[in-house]
Amino acid sequence: MVKFIAIVCIVAIQIAFLVEGHRHGGWEGGRGNGFGSHQGGRRPSRPFRPCDHSSSGPAQNATCNGQTNEQIVKTFFQGLFGDKNFTVIDEYIVEDFIQHNPIVPDGREGLRAFATGALAGAPKSQIEFWRTASVGNMVWLHTGTVNLEAGTNNGNASVGVDIFRVENCKLVEHWDVLQDVTGPFANSHPMN
Repeated sequence: MVKFIAIVCIVAIQIAFLVEGHRHGGWEGGRGNGFGSHQGGRRPSRPFRPCDHSSSGPAQNATCNGQTNEQIVKTFFQGLFGDKNFTVIDEYIVEDFIQHNPIVPDGREGLRAFATGALAGAPKSQIEFWRTASVGNMVWLHTGTVNLEAGTNNGNASVGVDIFRVENCKLVEHWDVLQDVTGPFANSHPMN
């Protein structure tokens, strides 16, 4: 639980740096690996590189065909991960989709290849959206799911925070943090 909270905090700090860097005319280089480092040999360290969010802001909060950015993201997420409907990839994902999850390739086709493999044979389910938030063109989802890959954690549930950037009614960028729900637990608080 502590590890999950720490990861969520690090992601929040990274986003705060992105927003502040954008507000002040960009990010000054020379900061080293900083928050972009991953310790413990899990994957190679990559320098923290803020993305160009020049189109972010309140104007992106307008509706698309009557849907807010938050509704668009939730519809996509339920469609793909709950309903196992791969056509939502074409409907909601841009061709040059930017993916920050290190095991999922960039691009619409990269997401399709990952999702079709990871979701193969998985039953339809209702995604539990515990918390959602949006600011400008950024949308955060705090969800509960069953693990996607067969044999992973014996099918135990996991919780996650997914962050999407939306432009022109399409999802253009994605970050996530995931944690398996396994015991023993140090407290009695649910993860939702």
